[in-house]
Amino acid sequence: MMNANDRHKKVRLSGNDDCGVIFCPGCGILEVSIGATTMRFNHASFYTLGATLSQAKDRLAELQETSVPNGNASPAGIKHVH
Repeated sequence: MMNANDRHKKVRLSGNDDCGVIFCPGCGILEVSIGATTMRFNHASFYTLGATLSQAKDRLAELQETSVPNGNASPAGIKHVH
């Protein structure tokens, strides 16, 4: 019979102590830690987060390529959210 300690042997998938992803095979939860903040995700939510961050990274690169170097002008068609 598996005890609680055996069930929650976590595996570091990526990163270090400051920023990383840890997986618990026993309960199927992924933990994303950045500094003192830890967020827990199931598989579906983790993949959604990954896709969202990847899309944001690509969009940021596009914005940086089209913005005026060292200026304050925003690229055309960009709306501020705050």
